[in-house]
Amino acid sequence: MQKYQPGTILLVENVPDPNGTNHKNRNIVLVIEASSDEDEFIGVCITGTFNYPLKENMVKMPFSKTNACKCHSGLVKDCVAMCDWLHYFSKKEIIEKTGFLRADYFKPIIAWLANNGFKL
Repeated sequence: MQKYQPGTILLVENVPDPNGTNHKNRNIVLVIEASSDEDEFIGVCITGTFNYPLKENMVKMPFSKTNACKCHSGLVKDCVAMCDWLHYFSKKEIIEKTGFLRADYFKPIIAWLANNGFKL
């Protein structure tokens, strides 16, 4: 049984955009601890479509364009976690583990969720 810690970034298949359309494989930050035996995972979607200045529901993600520095997130383009874009998914939808977030990137996501009434 594999455990996924909060802050793990997973590539998940067939994730719709916030409008419920444009299904594609997307990176998601897991927000609760989950094991591979559990039926439901909950995460915040990551997107490369955003503008500056960032909105309050966005948390900038660490990345490396070439991943030459072996960035801990595994992300290779400028992107943000959209804290109000939660996605529920199952183990069978996980394609791979992309990476993980250090606490200094993960804590703002959890704080935004808590401050905006999301119960996890």
